[in-house]
Amino acid sequence: MRFPRIGLTILTVAGTVVAAGAQAQGIAFEAGRVIADPDWSVYRLSYTQRLLGPLGGTLYGTYLRPRPTSDLDLYGVGASLTLFQGGDPGPYFMGGVEGGATSGVSEA
Repeated sequence: MRFPRIGLTILTVAGTVVAAGAQAQGIAFEAGRVIADPDWSVYRLSYTQRLLGPLGGTLYGTYLRPRPTSDLDLYGVGASLTLFQGGDPGPYFMGGVEGGATSGVSEA
């Protein structure tokens, strides 16, 4: 299944639009490399908000690319809930669900 690169653009624009009304929420963009294979670049855009009392939630989109010469792209979306994660020291609980798709041909 092929996904156009416009998907990442939509995530970025959506994050920018949501940021305009964000006051107690958090929008983050992360970029990095996979430790096990430094040829992979990882990009993640997330939106976090406190939902009710000690309950918080995060929605995010992830994009992985092995190297510029590869045709393989990986896309993912996910959501997670946290309990008692308020910035204070101490334990908290987290659970979530994530799914993804690929475009291109596997090199394995």
